[in-house]
Amino acid sequence: MRKSQATSYSKLLRHPLLLALIATVIGWSYDGVVKEREAKKLAAEIEITEADRREDSAIAKLNEFVALAHTRSIATDLLRSALKREAEVEAVEKKRTYYAAYSDWNVKQPANLQQLRQLIAQSREDLSKRSIYEIAVEASISSLFRSADACIINAYDTDRKIDFGDISDMKISSCGDGVWHLAARQQAFDARLCAFAILSNMSGQIRGYNQRRREVAMGLPIDRPDDPSDLAERVEAELRNSCPGM
Repeated sequence: MRKSQATSYSKLLRHPLLLALIATVIGWSYDGVVKEREAKKLAAEIEITEADRREDSAIAKLNEFVALAHTRSIATDLLRSALKREAEVEAVEKKRTYYAAYSDWNVKQPANLQQLRQLIAQSREDLSKRSIYEIAVEASISSLFRSADACIINAYDTDRKIDFGDISDMKISSCGDGVWHLAARQQAFDARLCAFAILSNMSGQIRGYNQRRREVAMGLPIDRPDDPSDLAERVEAELRNSCPGM
């Protein structure tokens, strides 16, 4: 009886339909594993693509901000140069250009400060507090622009009173103790130096954050992230070194 049952089981296990059923179940399981693996791969590719898009967008916005600061600074240089050379027609034209850059910078300032915060925010908490970059803009770049504005406009008004004569060696109280055009040139240069320091440090942070997102998406082992306090201290030290007034 037992031998007969064993024989029946043996025949059953070799039955073509059962073998086909087993093959089908194995195939379904394999297909499920493959599909899951493909789904994870696709999700990783989407995340990497999105990380690249976010990085490109963030760097582009940062570049726009720095270009705006340079436009304002260069407008000061061009007006300064025209006044120094007693070029009346050019000075009048460059003053219009200067006022356009002045207006553009100040109108966009609130939105730009908010955007600088958003570009490197890693949490909701980061969005609720000022970043070191905002502090650099307000304490250094904006302060330098205010000083340069007082200097260059007073120089323009002074020059106009004498029919755009020679004021190249004149000292103007709103420009500090030295010759006015040297003070205005230094202020414009310092503002660009600070803007470049912001660009250099922030672009590095943006790329670093997004590189970690790519590595996580790909399932790669990543090095221990920099301690946030250490990174903040390094960035602050570099900005203080490059941004007068911080």
